[in-house]
Order: sequence, then C-alpha cells, then structure tokens
Amino acid sequence: MHLSCSVWRGQLGGMMHLSCSVWRGQRGGMMHLSCSVWQGQLGGMMHLSCSVWRGQLGGMMHLSCSVWRGQLGGMMHLSCSVWRGQLGGMMHLSCSVWRGQLGGMMHLSCSVWRGQLGGMMHLSCSVWRGLTAVSLNLSCMLPPSSDFLPDHLTVEK
Repeated sequence: MHLSCSVWRGQLGGMMHLSCSVWRGQRGGMMHLSCSVWQGQLGGMMHLSCSVWRGQLGGMMHLSCSVWRGQLGGMMHLSCSVWRGQLGGMMHLSCSVWRGQLGGMMHLSCSVWRGQLGGMMHLSCSVWRGLTAVSLNLSCMLPPSSDFLPDHLTVEK
C-alpha cells in the first residue's frame, strides 16, 4: 500500500502543483485515488483535477472530473468522464463544456461510447457557436461481419 502526498512549486512555466495520491495493491490489482491542482503560466491556465482509478489495466473503472481555465485562446473547459470496462469492451460517458476564443467558439458536448473498437456504439451531441456549425451526430458502428451499414445523422445550422 502506497500513500503519497507531494507539493511541487517550480519553474515549468512558473507553475505550482499540489498533488495527493493513494495506491493500494499491485500493478495488476491497483486502486488509485488522485487529486491535483495546477496553477501557473502554461498560457496562464488553472487546472483542477480529481480522478479515481479502480481495477486493472484490463478491467479498469475511471472516474474523472477536471476544470481548466486559462489563456489558451482564453478558454474555459469543464469536463467530467466515466470509464468502465476494458480497452476491448469499454463504456465511456463524457460531458464537456468549452468556452473561449478559438474562433470565438462555445462548445457543449456529450458522448457515450459502448462496445469495442470494432463494434462500438457512439452517441454524440455537440453545439458549436462561432466559426463552426451546430450539429447533432448519432452513429452506430456494427461488427465488420454484419450486413448492416453504420448509421450517421448530422444536423447543421
């Protein structure tokens, strides 16, 4: 079992890093609790992040929430995601909000991944305001052996 807490303050862009993590078990059966705060000069950004890892690399569950605010185009990024399963059978729930100045855009995004890389189902909804279109995307990718074609719907405004 590994308990670790560290404070970094230094000159990678003048950043300050506060980090606390807990490891229990082995590489093949680990549980990882981690919370970190970054504040510094990589574009003047502030990063708040908290994540939970439980399980194995082949059967992991990942809960993650992060907030980015800074000067990469003046953007603000709010993100929350849940990973459960394996790399070959994953389920991914993700919701993110981008607001900033990459073309004056505002981006609201929600997506769901379920299945495998060769047979995945992907539901995605995105709203862009700025230099890009407003779109709704629904897609289903079936296994290569299936006779059905992937479905895709796009609505642009």
